[in-house]
Amino acid sequence: NISSLEVEKAIFSHPDVYECAVVAAPDERWGEVPAAIVVLKPDSELTTETLTAYLDGLLGKFKLPRIIAFSSEPLP
Repeated sequence: NISSLEVEKAIFSHPDVYECAVVAAPDERWGEVPAAIVVLKPDSELTTETLTAYLDGLLGKFKLPRIIAFSSEPLP
């Protein structure tokens, strides 16, 4: 089991992240995997690869979001 709050806390710790949400996405092999929706701070150029590398030092590999979607709109 993966705590979405734990993954969100790790993502929020990146200085370019304004807000985020982590949800479960369906996966054929594992049933569900973490997926992150991330809103960046203005003028940020954070990429999926950079964020994943940052999180790799904070979370176990199985907790890393398999899907990272960036949104320009605030989360509801």
